[in-house]
Amino acid sequence: MATCIGYYNYYALLRVMFPTTKECIIEDVIKMVEEETPDDEFEYKVENMVNILTQNQPSSLENKEDLYKKLKSIYDCVEDDYLREFVNSKTADFDIEEAIEELNLRDLPLHQVDSTIIKQQLKIALPKADPTYLEKEAEKLCTLSPREMDSFLQNAVEKNDYPTMHDYIKRERINSEVAQYTDNFDVNEFLKLVPNPQETFGNPKRKLCLNENSDENDNQYALNFLYNKYRFVRKKIIDTLFKVERKNLVTICKKLDKAPKFMKRPRVIEEPSVTSNNIPLVQLVTYLKHIDYIGRELDLKQKTKEEARKYNLLEMCKCCYNEELTPEECYLCTNGCIFCKECVVNSVKFSFAKGFIKFDCMSDCDGEISLHTVSLALPRDTLNTIALKIATEEITKANIDGTAVCPFCGLAQPTVKEETIIKCINVDCLMESCKQCGHESHLPMKCNEIEYDEDVQRRTFIENKMTDALARSCHNCKRRFIKSSGCNKMTCICGARTCYICDKPVYDYRHFGDGRCPLFTNDVVVDLQRVVNGANQAKTELGNVELKFDPSQGIENYFPR
Repeated sequence: MATCIGYYNYYALLRVMFPTTKECIIEDVIKMVEEETPDDEFEYKVENMVNILTQNQPSSLENKEDLYKKLKSIYDCVEDDYLREFVNSKTADFDIEEAIEELNLRDLPLHQVDSTIIKQQLKIALPKADPTYLEKEAEKLCTLSPREMDSFLQNAVEKNDYPTMHDYIKRERINSEVAQYTDNFDVNEFLKLVPNPQETFGNPKRKLCLNENSDENDNQYALNFLYNKYRFVRKKIIDTLFKVERKNLVTICKKLDKAPKFMKRPRVIEEPSVTSNNIPLVQLVTYLKHIDYIGRELDLKQKTKEEARKYNLLEMCKCCYNEELTPEECYLCTNGCIFCKECVVNSVKFSFAKGFIKFDCMSDCDGEISLHTVSLALPRDTLNTIALKIATEEITKANIDGTAVCPFCGLAQPTVKEETIIKCINVDCLMESCKQCGHESHLPMKCNEIEYDEDVQRRTFIENKMTDALARSCHNCKRRFIKSSGCNKMTCICGARTCYICDKPVYDYRHFGDGRCPLFTNDVVVDLQRVVNGANQAKTELGNVELKFDPSQGIENYFPR
């Protein structure tokens, strides 16, 4: 080892010759030369040190270009000219850590990106995602760096936990149904959906819409309705009655209708702070909110029926023989036979359950109930199911070349013969499936490459072994680490030193050189060999099993030399 005076002579000389080289690198080179050639003359040692440092000494321009590239990879959303000007204003020895520290304190100019462009990119990358979710994420991502978008997409693909198109369609249908009773309320449409509301909601044996386990959102929705309907009654009284009557809105409204006006002035009508997707609750609230209007409409219908009876206009259902049908309540077969709505619904459901998609007349004629008549009588969900079955039967009968059946919902649809994927057009399905194996689409993988639970377990076992082989552990605190550059004497943040080659503790530089572990190595070669050995060990432990996907295949491509 060099004397203290000799060391400082080397250090002082090299600092003058290499002013932009970091002190730790100069110190490592001095120690290395001293250990490898301790008996050489001072001039020869200096020459060796200079040669080593010169080989790794970049030019001033190279330093700045390297700094720019590193900063660009970190601040890829910042304008290029701004980063260029920043780097050019610095000296050659200005390093990346100082640059990051300074830039983080600045208000950096970012690239402006249109959120609609981001949204389209997200739609292409995540075709099964909820479009409203993608729109919100696009609004966020347009102000961030492309790296953030890449990270978002990678996370979405790996976790697959984003809201889907199915969620969106389901939500839109619920919103549409709720709108029938709220924003788009129409008394005649309401009475088609709930023909006898007084009997339906007045039945004491009817299951309550709210109970002790009801969602708090539904409770608040009901209370908001009561607050706005009874604006002369104090909220505390309404809250108490809500609890005492166990959230039975019909009973609560009957009592509040008879309650005196406790307030001189009514409360200001409050906009609902919450909405509800509980359809029975929304129906009941709508009925209670418009009870007088609905009552008048029912009275009008009753008067209409009396008028029809007076002028002998009532018809009889040829199935159940109900003689009280007004012309508006009649449903006809293709030959004019008259039926009530209930009989049409029951007949169609019974025939469809037996596999029929044509619905014969319930009388003794050769007519049938047309699809148009069915659409007037049946609820939308049931009608959609029937329409799907009819479409499948018609496409199958047409014998169109390339017709394929979705394995998830059974819808037959024409496809391009050369395509290997069935993209279902049924909005309740929208699945993409493989024509050959019938599983969910697995492109770009082939059918025999699809991994199931056991295959995934085998692959994960090998991958974990490869990761364990690549990472080292501090012998003192067991912290995991991977070397990016430098010599093989690794210093942990706990202070312990470990050899990167043999994983043993290192106390001084005598651990390296002269047949022992090398101080400097090609890290790519060393790491690749360890990973390959880890994979081979894992395969040996698994035994003679078939691997649909070998994670070690082509691993050398991830270790460029």
